[in-house]
Amino acid sequence: MFNSVVEAVLRGLKEVVRRTALLPGQRSVIILSPGFPRYKLETRIYDLAERALRSSVVLDALDPRGLYTIIPGGDASQKDTRAEDVLYDFAAATGGQFFHNSNDLDKGFRQVGTLAEVYYVLVFSPRNLKFDGRFHGLKVSLVKPAGFTIQARRGYFAPKASEDAAARAKEEIEQAMYSQDELKELPIDVHTQYYKVNESEARLAVLTHLDLNAVRFRKEADRNRDDVTFLTVLFDMDGKYVTARQKLVRFRLRDATLARFTQTGITMKTEFDLKPGTYMIRQIVRDSESGQLSGLSRTVEIPYREYARFSARVKRRKRLLFLAADSRSCYVSTRLAVATR
Repeated sequence: MFNSVVEAVLRGLKEVVRRTALLPGQRSVIILSPGFPRYKLETRIYDLAERALRSSVVLDALDPRGLYTIIPGGDASQKDTRAEDVLYDFAAATGGQFFHNSNDLDKGFRQVGTLAEVYYVLVFSPRNLKFDGRFHGLKVSLVKPAGFTIQARRGYFAPKASEDAAARAKEEIEQAMYSQDELKELPIDVHTQYYKVNESEARLAVLTHLDLNAVRFRKEADRNRDDVTFLTVLFDMDGKYVTARQKLVRFRLRDATLARFTQTGITMKTEFDLKPGTYMIRQIVRDSESGQLSGLSRTVEIPYREYARFSARVKRRKRLLFLAADSRSCYVSTRLAVATR
């Protein structure tokens, strides 16, 4: 039963982190808790810390019990700290602070409520990573400590199996979807257009251009292969989710076709019928071969009284998206016009 309570706490914290990531400026969440046992939920705990880290959300923790012992007259230095270790891991992994073993709670709130003026994010890619789901320890140290102390995460969990690739891709896209940070691993550009549909609705078109020079295709036989996901998400100005559409483009290109597209790139068009208002657009693009991901946010305002029409009409032939080298290589998902030349 207690295990289900811990899972509910983790789900709640995950939602708090997601909502906090939408806010501007430096973001932090203060956890007031005596801690809780891990109960074989280590991967869930580290996944939450990873989500917060990628969303630039700092997790601070404060133990409101102060200095205590479980048994009256016991020794506070001999208490079991396993429940507290979870709070320490949250703080250490995200650059936060963990205040405990002190009855000066005023000092504690001042400490955890103050954001660090300077912090560093260290990133590394492990070599020969095994998909075994095991915990791998990390140690960060200073060559010349000079009185400084280091606070860093203790380690990470490796993926459980190679078949988790789809789950990891989904998780990465979801994290980018609710983040406000600009992610620029792939060169994309986003433009919007809208026009009146009827007296109460407008049609919004989101045009996302992807430069294919940075996309890492995998050569298989005479084809260059990659799958690229385009996710377009709309939020209102309160940060509430409105709607989203996702498209998957499967590239199976011959060398000559790939050479043409590296010169022009591709443009994906996604349309929404909306009520007038102000919306935030979050555009996510991810390729499957290298796992590169980009995310951009744009704001669009559709006036209540007047609707702007397209400033220029794009010729019909230019709105076609040619992705195939011949009729056997058409792997494009819905609402794409595919042709051969």
